[in-house]
Amino acid sequence: MRSVLCALAVTIILILSFNKLVYDDMPVANATIVLTEVNRHKQDVKSILMTDSNFSDLSFFDAMLKNNRILMLGEMMHNDGETFKAKARIIRYLHEQLDYDVVLYEAGQYDMWMMNAQMDTLMDKSQEKTIGGTGLFDFWWQNQENQPLLTYYKKTKSTERPMILGGFDIQFSGRGLSNIRVKLLEDFLLKNGIDSTKYPLLKKNSNRLEYLTYEPFASKRLNANEKKTVPGRTG
Repeated sequence: MRSVLCALAVTIILILSFNKLVYDDMPVANATIVLTEVNRHKQDVKSILMTDSNFSDLSFFDAMLKNNRILMLGEMMHNDGETFKAKARIIRYLHEQLDYDVVLYEAGQYDMWMMNAQMDTLMDKSQEKTIGGTGLFDFWWQNQENQPLLTYYKKTKSTERPMILGGFDIQFSGRGLSNIRVKLLEDFLLKNGIDSTKYPLLKKNSNRLEYLTYEPFASKRLNANEKKTVPGRTG
């Protein structure tokens, strides 16, 4: 019994020590210099609501961001609703005030291409709230914070300067394409004169294409016989 209590006490001490090490604020080198620099550049922003079209509080961005080709907008985590709101307002400001018209997500290039194409031709308003699922991961569209931004994207499509959406990742991000992804691939192969039925490896994995982007599959080396089962390969 005594040994059990000792083991429990040691475990608790280790947990508390580890917790303090991980979660306690660590001293920052030159903290005073860093804080001074932050205070020198900080600006007051009066709103993070996308519906607020008075962009005077963001005007300090005008000089530094105008005529840039690329601007990166980050996030601490994928479920921070307030950050989503703030980014949506900044995107609208960049589009309307500084002529930015392309937004690229960390999402599949093909999936986002499909989403952008659907937005270009979408006529049914009831689908506006779900069209994000064509290209985006769920956390970037399936929430109320991002719905105004998706509506804004669609609204710009009928203007002289529409927003263009794209992705810069090689993966399957749009859950909305899951049920038709195989059909799209087969149509593409057929259009290019490739009979998918001749390639058993492809047919075997057609219903789990997303697995092919995972490391154990993506880094696999095919042997000579397996290479012959890849569509379009002649030697």
